[in-house]
Amino acid sequence: MSKFDARAVFLGGVLAVLPGLAQAEDLLAHRAVYDLVLLRADSGSGISGLEGRFVAASWRTECGGWIVETRTVLDLAMADRPSVTTDRRTLGEEGPGRSFYRFEAATLYDGHPVERAEGNAEWVGDALRVHYAEPARGDLPIDPEALFPQAFSEELLKAARLGQRMVVGTVFDGSAGEDGERYLSAVLSRAETAPPALATLAGLPEGALGWQVSMAFFVPGGADALPVFRSRFFMLENGVLADLELDYGRYVLAGTLQQVTPLPLEACFSR
Repeated sequence: MSKFDARAVFLGGVLAVLPGLAQAEDLLAHRAVYDLVLLRADSGSGISGLEGRFVAASWRTECGGWIVETRTVLDLAMADRPSVTTDRRTLGEEGPGRSFYRFEAATLYDGHPVERAEGNAEWVGDALRVHYAEPARGDLPIDPEALFPQAFSEELLKAARLGQRMVVGTVFDGSAGEDGERYLSAVLSRAETAPPALATLAGLPEGALGWQVSMAFFVPGGADALPVFRSRFFMLENGVLADLELDYGRYVLAGTLQQVTPLPLEACFSR
């Protein structure tokens, strides 16, 4: 089977969603907990069953930045081998106005580390460069137009409120592939009223709005025109996501929102 990828792929940072431009203050700092199940898998995936949990937490800082942590734990039943538990953890510290970004990511299989990334991206004059401490690859240039995850969330929210139906661009989170960059295309529905029970769970009044969002992630400049990952979700107006669908090609996961907890303002992080 292909190597299982348990990454959240920006879902911890893709938080968003009345007339007028959205500001960072419109995004609720919160922790969201999702139960994950296998929606479908093709015969080549090697997966016969799956259950797990995805937790995403985002704190706003006093300096106007964000701290985003995610953890995805999956128990996989395999068709022709023993079951395996994957544990994917990410941390991102994002400065205001795309000023800098620090990231960490690690994956464990049955408690054993198999992948790790750590580094930071910042401006050097007019160039945006990333320094990888692990794996040690030194300094590399990245697309100067690239957005960090939370900055992309704000752009997605602005587009939704303006009635735009598509958002495209490059997003950098440091943990995706060799360079940490993905070209992203997001399609948004018209605004619709959220189900009352979902609005209540997300801390919103009855009649709160939301958007259906479909996203596709591509390798920038890649020879393959097909996306490496797709996701769908319902985006509430305070930034809480629900009804996740995570499509890795050979298998698709569904995520059900179970809990939402508002988080307090955090002190500025040191660099």
